[in-house]
Amino acid sequence: MQRADMLDRAERFIWLNGRLLDRRRFAHLFRSGSVDGVLAALLPYQNADGGFGNALEPDGRGPSSQPGHVCAALRVLD
Repeated sequence: MQRADMLDRAERFIWLNGRLLDRRRFAHLFRSGSVDGVLAALLPYQNADGGFGNALEPDGRGPSSQPGHVCAALRVLD
């Protein structure tokens, strides 16, 4: 299987199953998508206290800011 075909299949999977954040990250990493799109998709997960919550990390579904969500946000920003 060619690399381009594998990327096309991965992209299709993400478009059918991923969150907006996942789709924008894929577009940025593999399809020359904008960083601004990734940041715009990340911001709704941020809380008023500056932390992150709201199921950014899928294992934590609560809205409150938690270390796991902040770690996930930092991975996105990296």
